Amino acid sequence: MRMLDDEESNDVEVSWADQQKINQFSRLNNRQTEALAELEAIRTEKEQVDEVFEEVQLLEMSEGFEDDLGTSDDEDAEKEKSTKTTGGVKSNLIPFKIGDAFAHVTFEKATELLEKEQKRLQAEIERLETQSQLGEDEMKKLKVDLYAKFGSNINLERD
Repeated sequence: MRMLDDEESNDVEVSWADQQKINQFSRLNNRQTEALAELEAIRTEKEQVDEVFEEVQLLEMSEGFEDDLGTSDDEDAEKEKSTKTTGGVKSNLIPFKIGDAFAHVTFEKATELLEKEQKRLQAEIERLETQSQLGEDEMKKLKVDLYAKFGSNINLERD
């Protein structure tokens, strides 16, 4: 902060319309801050889902390679513990978190669910980025108007 010189005028009248612009800028700034925090959280979640998707694919491929290469009796017994038989067909199941609970699903179902989640998160990221850009554009317009009227008597910059 600095002190105003005697020559500088601090007497700028704030009209009702100006106050409305200041309030609108403040609301947009708060929404922007919240949207950026939400966007960061969703990007982090998407990265985690992408990593899980890759892990499931690797696990599925390694299961397929073991079947192709053949396994020893000990490996067969261990594998038997991690598989379930459904309708006479053996299928590998993995735990998959749905809400607050875990369900055992096949690799194919897990892959399908993860792909849907990736698409949902990507759409949400795009929506928030668009919303953020529109907010920034509107804030820039308000900044121009308010700085033109109030000059250095108003601070509209983020800390």
